[in-house]
Amino acid sequence: DRLYKGMITATNVRKILAQEDLQQNVLDAMVEDFMENDLDEDGFVSYKDFYEAKMQRIPQEWLSWIYENIERSVPESIILDVLEGNGISRELGERIILLTKENGPQYVRKNYADQSRTYVHTFKS
Repeated sequence: DRLYKGMITATNVRKILAQEDLQQNVLDAMVEDFMENDLDEDGFVSYKDFYEAKMQRIPQEWLSWIYENIERSVPESIILDVLEGNGISRELGERIILLTKENGPQYVRKNYADQSRTYVHTFKS
């Protein structure tokens, strides 16, 4: 799928930002901030990673992880802290935990919304 092809690395971001005449600490912070979009922590920000981070979507791996930890009776506060530490907002984490407790495992469902190939992302039980 065209939406998910391509990768961006910290080196790529650093090269681009180096043209902006920024102080080193500012440049480092900006690179670090961008790389937080690397949701699977493989050292690359794919377009899929970037899209999911900006849309505040939780990847399927995290939805499964949430379910497994709820089943293990891990306290919600610990689950939320881990999610937040990995770039998932506390509010979204709370919502998904509630949905998971009420309806069981959650799954990402992708639908084409229109001819421009814009995705609508919904959760289903």
